[in-house]
Amino acid sequence: YGQVLLAQGGRFRQFTDVSTPSAAGYTAHQIDLARRTLILDDDSNQQNHALFENVPVFHPTPGFSISNYFRGGDTITNLTGVLHWSFAGLAGTDAWRIRPVTESFSYGFTAVNTRSTVPDSVGGTLKVASFNVLNYFTTLGSRGANSTAELDRQAAKIVAAFAGLDADVIGVMEIENNNDIAIADLVSRLNAAAGAGTYAYIPTGVVGTDEITVGIIYKPARVTPVGAVQILTDAAFTDPNGTGTQRNRPAVAQTFADTTGERFTIVVNHLKSKGSCPSSGSDTDQGDGQACWNATRQQGVAYMVGTWLPALAANVGDSDFLVVGDMNAYRNEDPITNFTGAGYIDLFDTLFGASAYGYVFDGQLGYLDHALVSPSLMAQVSGASQWHINADEVNLLDYNDTIRDDGEANYDPKPAALPLYEPNAYRSSDHDPVLVGLNLASYSFDVVINEVDYDQPGTDNAEFIELKNVSNTAVDLSEYTVQLVNGNGNVVYDTIVLPAVTLPAGAYYVLCATNALVTNCDLPDAFASIQNGAPDGIALRQNGILVDALAYEGSIPGLTETSPAPADPDVIGQGLSRYPDGVDTNDNSADFSVHCITPGIANSSQTSTCTVEFAEVCSFSTGIATPVGTTNPIMVNFADLGDPAVDCVRVMYFGYDHPNASTALQTGGYWHIEATPADAGSTTAFTYSLTLPFANPVYPDDKICRWLEGTGPGYGWDCAAGAPGGYTATDLTRSGLHGFSDWAVGDYAGPTAVSIQSLSAQTSTPFIVWSLPLFVLMAGLIWWRIATRKQRES
Repeated sequence: YGQVLLAQGGRFRQFTDVSTPSAAGYTAHQIDLARRTLILDDDSNQQNHALFENVPVFHPTPGFSISNYFRGGDTITNLTGVLHWSFAGLAGTDAWRIRPVTESFSYGFTAVNTRSTVPDSVGGTLKVASFNVLNYFTTLGSRGANSTAELDRQAAKIVAAFAGLDADVIGVMEIENNNDIAIADLVSRLNAAAGAGTYAYIPTGVVGTDEITVGIIYKPARVTPVGAVQILTDAAFTDPNGTGTQRNRPAVAQTFADTTGERFTIVVNHLKSKGSCPSSGSDTDQGDGQACWNATRQQGVAYMVGTWLPALAANVGDSDFLVVGDMNAYRNEDPITNFTGAGYIDLFDTLFGASAYGYVFDGQLGYLDHALVSPSLMAQVSGASQWHINADEVNLLDYNDTIRDDGEANYDPKPAALPLYEPNAYRSSDHDPVLVGLNLASYSFDVVINEVDYDQPGTDNAEFIELKNVSNTAVDLSEYTVQLVNGNGNVVYDTIVLPAVTLPAGAYYVLCATNALVTNCDLPDAFASIQNGAPDGIALRQNGILVDALAYEGSIPGLTETSPAPADPDVIGQGLSRYPDGVDTNDNSADFSVHCITPGIANSSQTSTCTVEFAEVCSFSTGIATPVGTTNPIMVNFADLGDPAVDCVRVMYFGYDHPNASTALQTGGYWHIEATPADAGSTTAFTYSLTLPFANPVYPDDKICRWLEGTGPGYGWDCAAGAPGGYTATDLTRSGLHGFSDWAVGDYAGPTAVSIQSLSAQTSTPFIVWSLPLFVLMAGLIWWRIATRKQRES
């Protein structure tokens, strides 16, 4: 109808681009737009007047053309004409309009939003783009071009846009789903312009049932596909509400390696549009600004981020994901908040805030084409751009020609009075392409699931999960969560958010079940129980991204690293241990095997005869020796209960080799001993001195040794030759993680017995004494673990 929509007070924004979806808010938004909208009409009420009368399009005077045009965001001032409430020429189009009086007034626009010839620089060593190519069809007349001439015109514009983007990987939407014919045609045209072999595409064949699909184009000289293309065709994504028809187009993902070998994965999407509304059900327009099919979009994304992407990350072994495409949802709508709720970062919202846009519908700005990055990839993003070559351009400048072909809509041909086509990038589509710069870096999997014991005879009352920092630097555990997964349906039944604890390089962190009979628990009462329903699993996530996974007693999609681990036997003292300790080959069955448990220290090589006893006493009086344990008890004698007072003492006896035993020390059993202060929830550190009296050694080469935990110089076994008076260590500090030592007394010369009289620990004030009964140790070695109870983390 030759009309121009004018906005008072600045350009209009889509309601859900600036606000949370809400029926009341959306109504207020529409009222506000109506108050601020004015239409500058032409001098005719006839539809397609310029086309049928072969005259120039009225605005801007003396006629719209490739050299006399306006763009969205331009302005007009000194607006004068006849203001009235009228229709455009079609019933239902009533609005406030200004009819021009060209005899007295000129109607010129001020160019404010000028064109850019290239996108803003995004930096980086690799560039990735996403582009909705607006029905690029080689089958003429169906959705795109109506003739060979129009297809050539359409392709020329898209090729020009590709040249300006100069991206190494491009995700495309709205390309014909005809067994790769359309994408091959486009790549052929790109190579004709850029040089043979510059571009290639990822073959997918026919994907789903829609006429259009998504695809991936790349530069072989810059990146190499790694592994097979992955296509999400699950009904839980494409038709989550069970309508029997594909709604969301299948997503396509491909991992690429750059020339240095670093990898990332692009995931290309095109979710269900907002039109063609159903008459009933959850996908009807709820009036909150999200339009129709929101439930389908939202539930599809929920499945993608909750099930498919985690499985994909586990399969490709890399968490650097860039999710792009036409989501048919603005930034505050449910599908996008599903992405951000799962940890993905909305790149344009983060970098550009309120100024971000890439699409104009009904005169309102927003962006449907998103770039959502995983947390691990975010640090590698060098920049991003929304190249405004389409959304601000009048559609008169697209590829359609002046000829009405058979079957072509009567409004498609262009008026011929003035030139309206150029083979450039402007109005190559209705969506602006997006561009992201990357500096790919290796992603270090610093923390691994190292040991788990989920099955004991009868009631499982000693369950624990041990993590290990396998890197060379300390890590912040607040970035990590542990998920317990039921393999029947791949359902997360418990999520443990780890506290803000710094875990040193090589150190261990133990999570224990409620009231678990286990020592060395850094996070007691972390979970209720661990299921063992064949199969089940454990997932470790860093900032929402899967970094390690263990599936046991069967495979679980997305959690099984190559093949599942065996079952944890229903035996006290045995569990699933990563052995060698901390080694991860991404194969659960190879990495995990049944070993004697060692919570909080290096995993043991021993696989059987795993004698473990647990005891706890929570009633003490000063000066009275109190036994803790039965078969292998230790007498504990407090001269003073301290301040804060000792509440309980836990003892765990391990009747097998300490994992750090060596040829320098003979093997045997050892103890962990923990004293819990009454204010375990608030006390964070204890500084104390230890003395191990070693009276009457039988041989002069008998020794008392202390294991100093850690790696590098200054760690390992520290031994003192046996002599009356023993070994003393002073000013040992305990501050929330494993920092205590395992203590050893042993006979190095043969089967002659060695007598141990006592073991004492003291603080400056008060004085605490641990008294051991007289033991006779036959050839071998006995170990003690002396430790205060760890702070209870909230």
